[in-house]
Amino acid sequence: MAQHTAQHLLSGALLDRAQAPTVSARLGETALTIDVSRDRIPEAELAAAEDLANDIVDDDVAIRAWFPDPDELAALRLRRDPKVTGNIRIVAIGEFDYSPCGGTHCARSSQLAAVRITGAERYKGGTRVTFATARRGRAELFARDHVLRGLAGQFSCGPGEVPLAIDKLRRDAETAGAEIAQLRSRLADAIIAQLPGSGPVIAALPGDPELLRSVAAKLVAAGRDAILCAPAAVPDDASTAVVLMRAAGSSLDCGALWKRLAGKLGGRGGGRAEQAQGKLTSAIADWPAAVADVTG
Repeated sequence: MAQHTAQHLLSGALLDRAQAPTVSARLGETALTIDVSRDRIPEAELAAAEDLANDIVDDDVAIRAWFPDPDELAALRLRRDPKVTGNIRIVAIGEFDYSPCGGTHCARSSQLAAVRITGAERYKGGTRVTFATARRGRAELFARDHVLRGLAGQFSCGPGEVPLAIDKLRRDAETAGAEIAQLRSRLADAIIAQLPGSGPVIAALPGDPELLRSVAAKLVAAGRDAILCAPAAVPDDASTAVVLMRAAGSSLDCGALWKRLAGKLGGRGGGRAEQAQGKLTSAIADWPAAVADVTG
């Protein structure tokens, strides 16, 4: 009853504050949704509709259901047209919303306690609004409060300070990521300085796929093909990461070479002629010999 009444109330509020007519509604076991015909409703208008609905909840208006005679029906300002032509039942939420409906409803608006819009997303050219109310809304509020307090405990701050703590964590992560990228680039330069000659490089290196890609990119920029691998750094992981890149003017087909490596040694990945990458399913003790065996 509360969910159905809240849907009527919120549909009326969305029409009034967001000019968004209801197309359909679903009162499901896990979600309450209203589909409206308007696309991209601004957050401010959704908030205004929610505020209007809760103002009517707070006003504790009476909710009436009756069968008006034809003259009375014609004088009513219905939110939507009836789906039947006779014996039409009307549900009115105070003087705010009049809708033809045969369902069950609360007796007064205060029985809803509150109406909360919990989400809005584009759906079939319109917008799907998700909401909560009454007992279900209270349960959702308590569940979210439990999560928020748990986060506050982890950040050693108050619940209201969690967004600031998360923003700081994000900024710290971005700074750390930039520093790691710089260190990775310097490590790649140091590795390349230890690789003799000026031709293609076939080498097994310690590190992760990101380091392999950094080394390969620098080699290619210097005019050298890169055929690189790195054993997994995680214990009990026998896989081997592979990165293949060719320099300008080279005839190396990285994609074809990867297919031969994966076919011979087992692995998943892919690429094109200019570059390819993937992961072999086993550790390779002698990478240059393995490449030579595959290429003939």
